Amino acid sequence: GLLPLVTLTHDGKRREVVDEMIQQLVVSHNHHLLSMAYTFAALVFDKPDEQQWLIERFDMYKKDLEESWAYQRILKEGLEKGLEKGLEKGIEAGREIGRKVGREEGREVGQREALRETLVGFLTARYPMLVELAQEQISGITAIKRLQEILSKVFSLQTAGEIEEYLLSLHDDATKN
Repeated sequence: GLLPLVTLTHDGKRREVVDEMIQQLVVSHNHHLLSMAYTFAALVFDKPDEQQWLIERFDMYKKDLEESWAYQRILKEGLEKGLEKGLEKGIEAGREIGRKVGREEGREVGQREALRETLVGFLTARYPMLVELAQEQISGITAIKRLQEILSKVFSLQTAGEIEEYLLSLHDDATKN
């Protein structure tokens, strides 16, 4: 259980130490300790090139890291903050447009923007590599009900691959209609 702390020792800030630590955790089936090992190593490897190496080194154990309860808690808090921020931005954008084009239309625009910002906030927190694709795919959608359906569907999907496939299918649906 102390192995994740090895990077905090006197000679722990060496790549071979991290490699050995990861190997020992994996061989001993202590995958649940990988998230702690990653966190402690991140405290020591603080230069950009070191950080990049550390990210690449732990990326192959991403699934194990994501399953840890600590990771899930941090992700949940980040997601909640992202959603709050997205809703605030969308509502403010709607108010601004509402002042320009009238109350009713402004309310609808605000709802659309809030839904878009919620989707972007969620993806930014969980799957940042899909944000640009999502923005492209939903930019032309004006029906609030359709945006709500898309948001619900994205929230229900489990992996980045599933979400990407779904977002790409939105373009296919649009070209069929």
